[in-house]
Amino acid sequence: MQDPGITLAVLTKHRVYLRDYLWQMQFDSHELQLSCNSWPWLMIVELEREGRVERVQDAYARAFKRILRWISQHADLHSFANHRPCQVTALGLRGFLMKSEDLAGSDLDRGILRDLYTFISVLFRLGASVFDADLSKGRVGFKSRRRYLAVPRPLLSDGTDDISLETGPPLAVTPFEKYVDLKANQLTKVAADLDRVRSACIADLEQGSQARKMLLELGAREPSSESLEKISIFNAKTKSLTRDLRRNGTQVDEILNVVAYQIASKRLYEKGSPAYQVPMLRLVVRLLFGLDIPFTSHKVLEIGFRASAEEVFAATLLLQTYCGWNFSTLMALRAEGIRVAGGLVELTGGFKSKTDDDAPPFALEAAAPGVERAIELLEWNRRALILCGYLPSSFEGLFVTAKSCRMGGFHPIVALENLISRRRLPRFTLDQVRTQVLYHAGIDRGGIERANRMAGHASIGTTGGYLKQLAADRLHSASNLEFQRRLESEVVYAVKPRQRKLLKGLTAIGDGASCIDPQNPPVDRSLGSDECQGQLCHSAGGCPNRRIVIDENRMTEVLRTRIHYQKRHHAMSEANIEHFEKFSLPAIAFNEALHSVLEHGPHAGAYAELERKLEANRNAAA
Repeated sequence: MQDPGITLAVLTKHRVYLRDYLWQMQFDSHELQLSCNSWPWLMIVELEREGRVERVQDAYARAFKRILRWISQHADLHSFANHRPCQVTALGLRGFLMKSEDLAGSDLDRGILRDLYTFISVLFRLGASVFDADLSKGRVGFKSRRRYLAVPRPLLSDGTDDISLETGPPLAVTPFEKYVDLKANQLTKVAADLDRVRSACIADLEQGSQARKMLLELGAREPSSESLEKISIFNAKTKSLTRDLRRNGTQVDEILNVVAYQIASKRLYEKGSPAYQVPMLRLVVRLLFGLDIPFTSHKVLEIGFRASAEEVFAATLLLQTYCGWNFSTLMALRAEGIRVAGGLVELTGGFKSKTDDDAPPFALEAAAPGVERAIELLEWNRRALILCGYLPSSFEGLFVTAKSCRMGGFHPIVALENLISRRRLPRFTLDQVRTQVLYHAGIDRGGIERANRMAGHASIGTTGGYLKQLAADRLHSASNLEFQRRLESEVVYAVKPRQRKLLKGLTAIGDGASCIDPQNPPVDRSLGSDECQGQLCHSAGGCPNRRIVIDENRMTEVLRTRIHYQKRHHAMSEANIEHFEKFSLPAIAFNEALHSVLEHGPHAGAYAELERKLEANRNAAA
């Protein structure tokens, strides 16, 4: 019998950019339709106990709760979930997990399968505390039969709201004639997108430098006694003062001069100094920066004596566009981790909270655009905050401002949104910058090994896990768009019995296409005799002997060939790039384009069913 109304609160935490967000996750037995003696509920009890000692990762608790809700919607799973621990056997649990995986794999919500794997990992971790028998992972013998493939990580040009076409179309629609051109065009595009972000960062650093120079000059220029008396920044009634100044026709530049002088002469930039209010602040700041969207961070008019949050963020983001570290790793970079020597800037010691170790060292040219300026600003800002009393002399951190000293850090996402608006950039994330840098390294000289060293992954497989998939996705997408236009008019269907005669006299190539006369190839596609090369069927627009007549067997060929290329694409290009460009890439482009034509063609339903059957057979064999 279900016990309604029992609620447990699991204490959780979520760490983002070096800051912990503390929450609690509510588990209600009535909502989850669980008996309080059931094995999932007893696992929730264990999670609650763990949370009181050390908070549970919010993602784990959230996935656990989501799967329990999902299980309650499936009668057979729900029945097993309400067993007592003593009723659960290794065979029964294995069957439960296999059934759950099958249902989750066919669920329209891709996140269910991902959360199920999290649920399973928590289940085996807590199993020893809940189950009476030994139900360890080895004892249960559960082995996943599905592959969870994450969507390729987006790059900087993948946003749909890019309001500028300065750097050309996104990678997935890069036009090309030859693979050499495609790769060169994509390399240029990736570099151009990174340069665009760097230019925005440099523009913010330059704007901050100009404002600093202007404020220091005004701070050294004593206003008239009349101005000082009229414009009192220590007036608590700022609104009435602003109204009086507007009525008297006081100019904004006069207010800026008084404010800058008072900040400098009374050392209002130091910690513990008296509070002050700036009348007509928005107009004053706009005059100082001259931008439609100026700097708006806390006490930005003290920029003459320390850096603003906008500058600190821009300098850090600029370094990320070169080194490819996680942004949180750069936030943890210390002054002792920067060494300038021999025209190089060496970065070491950035802490990776995800793996609980340091990021790999990285060296970049000091002469690279903006690098020296970024390093100088971060180090100068740290020293300035120490002199102003905000930091102890032993402090080595660089991603810090006067406000963050008090508040425990400032969140970079807000700073990113402001930079995007201020510099009219397409929307992007900090993770996209890292992916873009690693992708650039992966397709440029050095390949995936260089990307792996930059990323600091323990295994090259971790790097390849998304970079190879990303590269294949972009190449396939570009290939597909270009070749699909050329193929649609060639495809003839022979699915119905009366259409089978169309296949008569055709020899299958093995990838969905056929040849009308393999014994008499065109001269430019032969081996010097009557023998066909067999590798140039799809190059240069396709062989004149090629025909695309599609029946069920040809559909299967397309799907199997596609799986082969997805697995071997990168290895083929690494093994022999000349051979890959001449023979393999045209075949890959043809296969992707033909796949798309069939996927959206008049027999798309039959094609999708074949794809599902093939995937099921692969999972059963795994």
